[in-house]
Amino acid sequence: MELNEVTLAANPELLRELSQFLLQCAKGIENNKEQWNHEHFSSKKLNLSNEPQIIVFNPHAK
Repeated sequence: MELNEVTLAANPELLRELSQFLLQCAKGIENNKEQWNHEHFSSKKLNLSNEPQIIVFNPHAK
């Protein structure tokens, strides 16, 4: 499914954490090509257990 837009209501700390997560996912996909499947973002430090999950999925994974 593709989304037309996403709104993030987040403080700078969470945005930095999310940015680092996305960079790690990009590196994982680049380094492992079709072997890297998906990763879940979680921020236990910021107590986001009741928030929606952010999952990055590699559409080229086998």
